[in-house]
Amino acid sequence: MAIVASAPGKVLMTGGYLVLERPNAGVVLSTNARFYAIVKPLYEELKPDSWAWGWTDVKLTSPQMSRETSYKMSLKHLTLQCVSSRQVGPKRYFRLGSVLHNYIQMIDDRKMVYLLIDVMLIIVAYDISGSRNPFVEYAVQYSVAAAYATFDKTKKDWLHKCLLQGLDVTILGCNDFYSYRNQIEARGLPLTPESLASLPQFTSITFNIEDANGGNRKPEVAKTGLGSSAAMTTAVVAALLQYFGVVNLPSLSKDQYQEMETTVDLDVVHVIAQTAHCIAQGKVGSGFDVSSAVYGSQRYVRFSPEVLSSAQVPLSPSPSLSLSLSLSLCVGVSREGLRTDLSYGLDYLNGLAKDLALDSNDSPFTRGFDEGIDEMHCGKHKSDCIFLSTFTRMFLMSSPNMELQDAVHGKELEEVIGDVMNGKWDHQKSKFSLPPLMNLLLGEPGTGGSSTVSMVGAVKKWQKSQPQKALEIWRKLSEANSALEMHLNSLSTVAKEHWDLYKYIIFNCSMHGSEKWMEQTSNPREEEVVKALFWARDAMLEIRHHMRLMGEAAGIPIEPESQTQLLDATMNMEGVLLAGIPGAGGFDAVFAVTLGNSSSDVSKAWSSLNVLALLVREDPCGVSLESSDPRTKEVTSAVSSVQIK
Repeated sequence: MAIVASAPGKVLMTGGYLVLERPNAGVVLSTNARFYAIVKPLYEELKPDSWAWGWTDVKLTSPQMSRETSYKMSLKHLTLQCVSSRQVGPKRYFRLGSVLHNYIQMIDDRKMVYLLIDVMLIIVAYDISGSRNPFVEYAVQYSVAAAYATFDKTKKDWLHKCLLQGLDVTILGCNDFYSYRNQIEARGLPLTPESLASLPQFTSITFNIEDANGGNRKPEVAKTGLGSSAAMTTAVVAALLQYFGVVNLPSLSKDQYQEMETTVDLDVVHVIAQTAHCIAQGKVGSGFDVSSAVYGSQRYVRFSPEVLSSAQVPLSPSPSLSLSLSLSLCVGVSREGLRTDLSYGLDYLNGLAKDLALDSNDSPFTRGFDEGIDEMHCGKHKSDCIFLSTFTRMFLMSSPNMELQDAVHGKELEEVIGDVMNGKWDHQKSKFSLPPLMNLLLGEPGTGGSSTVSMVGAVKKWQKSQPQKALEIWRKLSEANSALEMHLNSLSTVAKEHWDLYKYIIFNCSMHGSEKWMEQTSNPREEEVVKALFWARDAMLEIRHHMRLMGEAAGIPIEPESQTQLLDATMNMEGVLLAGIPGAGGFDAVFAVTLGNSSSDVSKAWSSLNVLALLVREDPCGVSLESSDPRTKEVTSAVSSVQIK
């Protein structure tokens, strides 16, 4: 039976950069843009000899990326080995092996041979690393480890049998995580939500074109800044933990979701997803994106990074070739050599392997090496193919995988994850959502996203070089963040206690620019509501001002001039309360908070400014158990007025 889980994308409305350090808070909104993970057994039945297996199969499919990757999972160490990728062909590596052989023949210096082999193998390893997904890899490994760490002996035996059936994992992201401007423009369609809604769900993903003029580097996949990796990681972890019976996820039914918020199940998902996401990205970030993917919209204060210390050796995976590709590379070398006299000698090459102190006994690849040689039809030369074996071992050693990442501590992965689960997670979260009749609207200017990592690095460097100035800007920014949060909460309170009055003011103001809002009042109570709207606007303007100051001081475009012009124009539109740059800023999607029914007019105005309004809206719910594969559901639009033809 397939398990389907989903997790939302996010918009960090306040707390950019500050949320990286405790005790600073950030306000993050979860959205209706969701990542889905579908988990089911790879094989319907166990094979008779499966009891003796030390490895099981895992398949990861990403239809939008046109990628299918197969792994072997060690049932002892609970770690993954990539064994094939549909996007990479072995013929290319056979040719590389032939070239490598020819160069080896021309080199007399033994050290130069080492260097050449090292360089060639590293290049090839990194060449295929792009077809792998470390976020999903760690999500799988850590979810399995969490299940083992949680279960008693009986349940562990059941889990072992469950794993022997293999794991088939499919990931799908809503279109709003990615940029489809190119497809829309290629079809000659206007930059409107209606055009976006006309695209098929889970459309294939586009890639950025290299900037020939040496401009800012952009992510390989054109994104809109909604936290796709965090949502994807959370969805995979949630689906696997549900599949194994570790947790009982809520559905998107709000009543059930409210009931689940006080249970430990979401906390388990959060801990494993945070750990997998941090290790996969090679750093311990603030975690607000994963927290919102798990719990939904919230006010968030990060966890202490030390809680993940036991899982950080090393922080990021080294790329490794699959079995089929490493064999292809090595066979290319040895076959070419077998056509010659092997003037450099098999003994010489075997000596290289011994010099590297290789031990093949622990590798599932070299244990099955004879079968690989038979498949490659080495024929009568099979006895000479010991070089092929030693060369394969050389490769596997030169490009280590993460199987022994925790051996430094002398712990198996199950124990490491158990320690993390029992660690002191001191993050803080409290409910937050936009006041009633206020809508989140996101617009994509079409610049393909920003590198958050490099921008954060620049800010940290500035903090160290100008600590006093940085402290002052951060203090004022923190005050403005708190003010915006306070005024929005006060508006929510007014809506709860005086609904009719609140509704009247919001709808009247939605039809006018802010300069005419006070004219819509007729008594002191109504004036207080409008004053709260103005105070919220002023707080956002303060936030933007100090974010710009920080960007200028750090030498990075936190709010670039083009975005400033767009945001100023948006703030002057009818029915717009707020407009800003989410998260770390840069060239990602801008956001606006609109009143009443004014979103459609803002979307049209953005279109005239070459900005594509996305179908994203705030949805305060977090991770959820879905009833079926989202591809089988009837296509519906996030904008009620859209008619899909």
